[in-house]
Amino acid sequence: MASVPTTDELKKLKVVELKQKLTELGLSTQGLKADLIARLHEHYVEESQTENDEDEDGTPMQENGKYIYPYKI
Repeated sequence: MASVPTTDELKKLKVVELKQKLTELGLSTQGLKADLIARLHEHYVEESQTENDEDEDGTPMQENGKYIYPYKI
């Protein structure tokens, strides 16, 4: 599992670099630098959570035949 870059780490990147990363991920490149950082950080956090919630084969984790949710429903 890759670590999620902090917003402080992303702030060190130039706008051009942020837009390049967003484009590679298929995300919008519109907005101020703060918007780009927030969008990119949110993507990395969601991606990290998805990796944690799935088995190696990509299916949601199960315990005793029931899906395991990372939060209460």
